[in-house]
Amino acid sequence: DVETTGLDAERDRVIEVAWVVFEDGMVTDTASHLVRPDRSIPGPVSRLTGLTDGLLAQAGTFADAFSALAPALESAAFVVAYNARFDRSFLVREAMRIDRGLNDTPWVDPLVLLRNVEDRGNRFTLGEAATRWGLRFSRGHRALPDAQTAGQLLLRIAPFVPAGSVSELLQTQRRWQDQSRARREQRRKERQGKE
Repeated sequence: DVETTGLDAERDRVIEVAWVVFEDGMVTDTASHLVRPDRSIPGPVSRLTGLTDGLLAQAGTFADAFSALAPALESAAFVVAYNARFDRSFLVREAMRIDRGLNDTPWVDPLVLLRNVEDRGNRFTLGEAATRWGLRFSRGHRALPDAQTAGQLLLRIAPFVPAGSVSELLQTQRRWQDQSRARREQRRKERQGKE
């Protein structure tokens, strides 16, 4: 999971990165790194995360965090991230800034899966989804607890996803993403037709 200075991976920066390693449904390792973004933390981000300019002033660089993250990514069968497109876009951009890249480890997004397993009328914030699935969720918008919750959430919803292997899980996720895009496009066309 990452925490950032904003929502735009081209303009904003990572301020925290954390990961949790699960093996056979159990946590076997965790890591969390604060990252000095070399720019001021916007007030709303600071209020949301609790991360301040003062706290990050002595933090390491993204390159420091990436030197620990890269081997974890390389050894993983797959990466789990809630709203994975957001996290991955920031990690890709930050890695590019230090002339590195992400490996091709596949990413699984519990958000995509939940939008197809649950009633579409539900809200899908990580905290609300975790609560619905019986997980304790004390504080959002810090990378380590969010990473752990995303992994636990995947473990909870996996029995409801028609997949018997990682490959099948990725195929199901891709199919559901495509269906979701098609539904959004259909709604957009319907709205345009009413105008």
